[in-house]
Amino acid sequence: MVLFAALTTFFLLLRCTSAATPTDLGDETPYQVIPTGTDAPQATGTVSPENLIGTQLYGYVDCKKNFGGGAKGKIDDAYYDAWLLSNTEGVVSNIDWNNAAALEFLGAPATNKDQQSEIQAVFENTATVIYSNINPFPHWIKIRCDDPSNICPKSNQDDPCQSSSSKRDGQAKAKTTLLAYATNVDPDSPSYPMINLCEGFFTRRSLADAISFGNAYRYPEKAKLSNYDNRGALFLHELFHLNVAANSPDPNPSVLDLNIKIKFGRNGILDTPAYGPLATKVLARWQGNSAVGTAGFWVQRNADNLAYYALAKYVMTKNGGIYPHLPIVTYEIDGPPHPGSLASFVTEGSDFYLNTTSDDDITVWSGDYPGCDDDLVVSATSSTLSIDGFVPASDYPDSYNKQVSTWIEELGSTDGVSDSGSGGDAGQQIAIASYINPLGDSASWGRLLAYDTNKVSVLVANVLNGPDYVVDESWKSVIDQAASQGKKILGYVRTGYLGVSQQQFTTRLGSHDLADWSSQIEQDIDKWFELYGTSLGGIFFDEGWPECGPNNIYADLYAYINNYTKRKHPGAYTVLNPGSPIAQCFEDTMDTLLTFESSYETYTSSYVPNDWTPKDPRKLWHIIYKVPQDQIATIAALASSRHAGLLEITDDDQPNPYDNLPSEAYMQALIGAVPGGTPPIDDLATATSSYVAGLPSDVAVFSSDYSSVTLTWSSVASALGYAVYKDGTIVLELPASLTRATVGMLDPGSSSISFEVRTVLASGSGGGSSRMISASTKSLPADGPIANVRYTQNGDTVVYKADILVPYAFVRLFIGIKQPDVGIGSGWPIQVPEVDAQGVAHHEIVNYMVEGNDFYSGFYKYTGAWYETTTANADWTWASIGVAPQSQSGYTYTWNVPFTGTDAVASEYVIQGQGYAPIKNVFMGTLRQYGTI
Repeated sequence: MVLFAALTTFFLLLRCTSAATPTDLGDETPYQVIPTGTDAPQATGTVSPENLIGTQLYGYVDCKKNFGGGAKGKIDDAYYDAWLLSNTEGVVSNIDWNNAAALEFLGAPATNKDQQSEIQAVFENTATVIYSNINPFPHWIKIRCDDPSNICPKSNQDDPCQSSSSKRDGQAKAKTTLLAYATNVDPDSPSYPMINLCEGFFTRRSLADAISFGNAYRYPEKAKLSNYDNRGALFLHELFHLNVAANSPDPNPSVLDLNIKIKFGRNGILDTPAYGPLATKVLARWQGNSAVGTAGFWVQRNADNLAYYALAKYVMTKNGGIYPHLPIVTYEIDGPPHPGSLASFVTEGSDFYLNTTSDDDITVWSGDYPGCDDDLVVSATSSTLSIDGFVPASDYPDSYNKQVSTWIEELGSTDGVSDSGSGGDAGQQIAIASYINPLGDSASWGRLLAYDTNKVSVLVANVLNGPDYVVDESWKSVIDQAASQGKKILGYVRTGYLGVSQQQFTTRLGSHDLADWSSQIEQDIDKWFELYGTSLGGIFFDEGWPECGPNNIYADLYAYINNYTKRKHPGAYTVLNPGSPIAQCFEDTMDTLLTFESSYETYTSSYVPNDWTPKDPRKLWHIIYKVPQDQIATIAALASSRHAGLLEITDDDQPNPYDNLPSEAYMQALIGAVPGGTPPIDDLATATSSYVAGLPSDVAVFSSDYSSVTLTWSSVASALGYAVYKDGTIVLELPASLTRATVGMLDPGSSSISFEVRTVLASGSGGGSSRMISASTKSLPADGPIANVRYTQNGDTVVYKADILVPYAFVRLFIGIKQPDVGIGSGWPIQVPEVDAQGVAHHEIVNYMVEGNDFYSGFYKYTGAWYETTTANADWTWASIGVAPQSQSGYTYTWNVPFTGTDAVASEYVIQGQGYAPIKNVFMGTLRQYGTI
């Protein structure tokens, strides 16, 4: 059969094209399909691994100039994908005319029986012309991107093919955009056919990316064929317009773009090209008449009916044979239609119309394919086909009619929309670790807040490695705005890998103890909600430990923290970020797990997956940085195939890939690469336990310092956990495995603080009266929270020490240089809080900084442009120049700073504490006058 189609093509092409090599090949290398080892077995219509005489693409006129260096690759890939589509089993041969895809796009057997062999021949011929070792001679198709007919839409310009008004005098025309067009005679090379590609062609996904995009949804969105639109299907559509590709045996009609007219509601009329799944299904179901022919006569002549049939069959090969059946076009079904999913037509008297009461429902017709004839061929008919009735259900197989009934029932069960458990809400969406200071970069936050919430659904707020201790008004503004738009903006909470990783991270109070980490985490959670209220969408738990631990102790602790968060703050969305693969024992610990946080190179060459698959892809979040813009769609599709329902892609890089928002063009490409949805938020099961007073009976104050009190107690049999109260209010809840709690964020010098610990039991039996204990905190010395500041120098190494008496988010050492005269100094200025007795303000200028922790402490040099006489604000710009080891023992911090190769002066330094307490600077160098009152 393939041989017959190829020989038939030989005789037909004598009148329409030449086999001679074109003289205007241009600078680009012609392209010919050569199947890969993976794709070749799927190519059921081919018999050779090499394409000896298949049709070649050439020319590529202005494609690189107008659409960039990657344009040719996208065109060639689309041609390859068109070959894959046309070679799908059940397309290139052996069409089953009673299967759902054939019935819905090619018509019922009663209406297409006379065209079946010709429709089959079109597919066979298209496949054989693209790829062949048996055609008598090769052929050529000229590719252009210069728009010789001047009908491609231009930026900021109305569609040149139609009026800017979508409705007129009761008639409506679906607004669409031209993506490509074709002709059998190129205007400059009349011996060759031509396909011109407009800008919209290049924004479509590849076939592989479209499959991943569509499959990222859940029902019903996953069943919408339009969610799989791609460049390959569009290219195949254009090929059907060319005699070189789509000729069939006698009769040999041209394949065009037909126009149909239907009534929508009782008063409106829709006049539209038969593009897209909905319009093509309407055309295929049309009853036709003796004057103009049957539906089969017309679907043979309409390019999109053929293209969507091939696409539907290909999609089925990629999703377990399930037919993407939406939209459903049916006749006389009770109940209203669901726009975009169910188009129900009814007959009332002599009227046949789409059952809708809203003109807005015409939007379901728009956007699938070009808005004007894209073949530039004289139409076979000068009049629009009026759809005035459907073939009755009795002409369709009973099995198909039962399928339709089942589809409608399934659709009705979702009420036409998706919920968090099924449908579009479960689609892949963008979540951004937005560590961007809104005061320093308000423009980026303006963009983040403006993006469609369905696409950019999750953001992260990070004030000072956590919530700090007072409201930051710039952060409050963006948190409130995000909440008003439905975005989930999460507060950052550090969990320090629970202190058990190689780094051996400590809490802010210097402890490695698991109970102390749990205490700090829960207090940070509550501080976020105390400061920012219900506008806060939840908590982002960073530095998550990914191992279950003995008897699942670590997974259970995170689950307990999650429950604590949701109990105290209903509706909170929770994310745990190990940044690496995580054991399945964590699957139900948080709403979402961030299991990849690394570079494009790692993601594409050495990715390590979890050893389990989530039930809902929104369980996983992947962050991939250093991604080229032209790889966004590919990476999004790859993430979808790896079951990542939340995704951040950025072109930023280490050392901090989260401090900048990519360009607007980059972000729009990312937004276009995901279907969108909402984050999954699990409801907390109703608690049935009791908080029993009097147990444990041996609670004691283990220790106290300037800002914290540590309590200990013995375990209680059958305990589910323990609740810690401060002055009558719950401040902590701990699992039964922990019998210690550290209550922090207390004011220094406080006395008579009342504490109580109650046991959480399955029932309220036992216990007794409340057992209260009292504790106090130490008063700070006269020097304040940073004391005993000193340094010693031994050659090129300078050792600095300071006692840090209260916990800070950041403790920094700044070092200066020998500065020139006052007025021309440069570096990072640190202002003295008050003026002196003469009303003079002072600052100290520093040029080096040490910041980090016991595991890693970086040494940085200031590279900003600030100098003393400027009126501009200093920019926080530092460059890494090495490491300066740091350690903490009790209250004492020690820094070992290498001075080799620097112009630092040891005596010019400042010790700074910031975050979770008022900022404190201890100035040990030269103070410089910079203003007077």
